[in-house]
Amino acid sequence: MKKIFVFVILLLGLQMFAAAQVTTVHIAGLVLSDSTGLPVANHDVTITADSNNTAGFNFYALRTTNASGSFDCNVLNVPTSTTIEFHIRTFDCMNQMHEVVVYSPNTPITVTFSICTQVIPTCQAAFTFTPDPVNILHVHFLDTSVPTGQIATRLWDFGDGHTATTGDPWNTFASAGVYHVCLTIMTTTGCSSTICHEITVGNNVPGCQAAFTYNNDSLHPLVYHFLDQSLGSPIAWHWSFGDGITSTAQNPEHVYSVAGYYNVCLLIEGDSCHSTICDTLYIGVNPHPCENWFTYTKNLLTVAFEAHTTNDLATEYTWTMGDQAGSVLHGKNITFTYPAPGTYAVTLTTVDANSCTFISTQSVEVTNFSFLQGTIYAGDNQADHGFVELIRKDSTNIMTVVDSHEFGDSLGMYFFEQVLPGHYYLKATLNPTSVYYGQFAPTYHNDALNWTTAQLVELGTPVNPYDIHMKHVTAYSPGSGNISGTVTQGGKLNGNGIGVQGVEILLLDESNQPLAYTVSDANGHFAFANVGIGSYIVYPEILGKTTVPANITLDNSNLAPVVSFTVNSASVVYGINDLTVKYFSSISEIIPNPVTEATTLQMNAKNEVHISLVISDVNGKKVREIQSIIHSGENTLKLQLQNISSGTYYLGIIVDGKTVALRRFIKK
Repeated sequence: MKKIFVFVILLLGLQMFAAAQVTTVHIAGLVLSDSTGLPVANHDVTITADSNNTAGFNFYALRTTNASGSFDCNVLNVPTSTTIEFHIRTFDCMNQMHEVVVYSPNTPITVTFSICTQVIPTCQAAFTFTPDPVNILHVHFLDTSVPTGQIATRLWDFGDGHTATTGDPWNTFASAGVYHVCLTIMTTTGCSSTICHEITVGNNVPGCQAAFTYNNDSLHPLVYHFLDQSLGSPIAWHWSFGDGITSTAQNPEHVYSVAGYYNVCLLIEGDSCHSTICDTLYIGVNPHPCENWFTYTKNLLTVAFEAHTTNDLATEYTWTMGDQAGSVLHGKNITFTYPAPGTYAVTLTTVDANSCTFISTQSVEVTNFSFLQGTIYAGDNQADHGFVELIRKDSTNIMTVVDSHEFGDSLGMYFFEQVLPGHYYLKATLNPTSVYYGQFAPTYHNDALNWTTAQLVELGTPVNPYDIHMKHVTAYSPGSGNISGTVTQGGKLNGNGIGVQGVEILLLDESNQPLAYTVSDANGHFAFANVGIGSYIVYPEILGKTTVPANITLDNSNLAPVVSFTVNSASVVYGINDLTVKYFSSISEIIPNPVTEATTLQMNAKNEVHISLVISDVNGKKVREIQSIIHSGENTLKLQLQNISSGTYYLGIIVDGKTVALRRFIKK
């Protein structure tokens, strides 16, 4: 609903401000026709005071103009110790609200409204809205306007700085609260109409929120029953039926004198708030007995349409889909796939058994984007502060963080809009401001500690919600041990061995349950201090890299092991002592991997060297050991693995009793 604002600012004199505690304000005015200049009689004007002030002052009054178009109102006990904001409002024939805002008045105020008075009921904007059941800040709006011609344009104003031009837009509000949402339509015949509603978004319902429904008497089309549906605990109701008649009943009945459009308003008052809602109703027999409209649901480029008519007598349904090919379909319910993303003007023409024809048009926007959403759980609670990363895996298995969503409340909800088709991982990490920080490790959807075991999200068609249940860190037993190490780039095999900063390092028990986590510093260093005697797994988690973890046993003879991890093009491997560069120029990955019967390993030795190849399972148990002499230069080792059971294994390359490199492989 369009607003026309006139601001009147009255400055209080300093002496009067100091002397008076309360005052009486007289507000008077005149309503004139903008076309004739003549007074408009029997026209409603409301006067309210803003409740959001330190004095807690509230005021409401409804005045109806007399034969001279005049109204007046005395406002008693207005505090002078603070600024009070008064709103003087009236509606014109096009449902535009005219408003005068008055601040801290202490002298007589006179206002004049010049409004249209000729009702042109050729179109009426209307809409409904529904919050998403998972993310209540994500709200779906549906245009339910009644045009006699085709709707040419729409403009939504969601009251938060966002706008839209489609028939059924979604809007994601930044926070819970009350928003002034307006829809303006323009038909092909030149008719325009605006409707506005104050809507409550999120769980934070204010002290009261006005709402109502209505229905007419089946035997008397001008008799209407109004039902209060307000939220909160209102104690007073003020109805304005748009024809000069008012009521203070909670659920009144009203008899209109003639059919037509009326602007019906309900203002409610509670102990500490007031709230108003207005809606324009057509009273009487519907002037469009065979009116149609349609709803639709979208799945990427495919849209399912459903037709509706007021009399349910339609026998013909013709759809013009608005695409370049001029596609025409028939039937009450249809499904159509558009050739490309875009906005299409869809027209529905219906004909009923009495040859009554009606045409309606909506703009339908289709995209190949998806919407992802979910909730982050820290145990049985929803997480409070953190962020979720959206990680795209392309056709070459390259993984890239393409978006990140921060959440900062107790709802723990996240969402990503306009996500292209493809394959994705989702990963949640808590911020230091979270009350759960340090208690839960970074976790992938659904509850995986590393990307290799995470559930891959496949789009097009999302299956929301995608919740993440963060892995609880159980903490290790304290002791005198210290596990430290480095993460270097290039593995000192084909790179420069520069430390890698920001690598997530997990400390796990033998069952792969997280005990602690940290990240490597600017030099690639990390450490877990005061660790008790026992067996541990150190696992660097790097997106897109297959990790060969370090299995560490702390005992009295080994209280300070140093673990060196190297990052190459495809994996992260470790050696207790990084001696690789001393003996080898390069060591390849195991090819092929997974292994069926045999696999190979390429090694470029600097000099002839005797090595041991030790194959161990994930628990560190040795299953095979092979002795070999490697000659200077390129060497190809072929390993026969037919007799090894299916599972995951590590191949350790040992020189002089020390592990210089490790490779992970899977035996099918």
